[in-house]
Amino acid sequence: RRLAAAAVASASALAMGKRDKDAALAEAAKLVVKLIEDPNSEPFREPVPWKEWGLEDYPDIVKEPMDLGSVRANLEAGKYANLKEFARHVKLVWSNCMAYNADHSDYYKLAKRFDKQFERELNKISKKVGATATAGSGGNGAAGSGGGSSSSKSGSRGPTLEEKAAFCKMIYEVNEIDLGRLIQTLDEISESALHKNRDDDVEINVDALDMAVFRQVEAMIKDMLKNEKSSKVLPKKRKQQESAEGAAPPDTAGAAVNGEPETAADGDSAPQPSKRPKEEP
Repeated sequence: RRLAAAAVASASALAMGKRDKDAALAEAAKLVVKLIEDPNSEPFREPVPWKEWGLEDYPDIVKEPMDLGSVRANLEAGKYANLKEFARHVKLVWSNCMAYNADHSDYYKLAKRFDKQFERELNKISKKVGATATAGSGGNGAAGSGGGSSSSKSGSRGPTLEEKAAFCKMIYEVNEIDLGRLIQTLDEISESALHKNRDDDVEINVDALDMAVFRQVEAMIKDMLKNEKSSKVLPKKRKQQESAEGAAPPDTAGAAVNGEPETAADGDSAPQPSKRPKEEP
């Protein structure tokens, strides 16, 4: 009887998990349609035509391209096992945009706004269908509930999308010498985060950095940029000070030559000789 009851309970739990998963992905399908129909989402609906636009460095920065049209196609093909896998792809759309574009650009600001909007909508779905659908139905899948729940309870997490975007932006501001030091450090502490091309170019995979290494490298880059900024300011002040100290005294009109007053050219009025004070007897 106990075995039979356990089997019934297990079957009931599996059926409930499947219903939650189906409900979650149904809500996900509605959400992606809502995002696509947003008038401002046009840049995110289809893959970025980087070859057509001449963006030769796009594949170097964006390692896993994603767009809303592809997300909808994956949903319709049943490629997402749970809501978490769906959410990862949608968030890639925004993070790719923020990683490639400067943080003051319109594209960056638009992606950031959509990212916040998506998080709000995703939280609504999670509350509506339950946490099981969000974390996954368990097992050894890529988004199983075991790994997800343990990491959230322990407080460990990876860098946020905003942190990754800021990290990539800082790397572009580092000079060549410091960049060499940075790559050497990463080669020592996290070699898997480096990808070396045939033409001696080195790519840094931010997603391959664990949180501890990410923070260490982030602090290192901030120090490099701070020191570089200071080295540019100090010479400027020193140059101004040297130019002020070495400035020639202003020329005085009617200066004496060899102790005698300077004579004027023809047609010019001669300078008046200065009166000497009377000598005391």
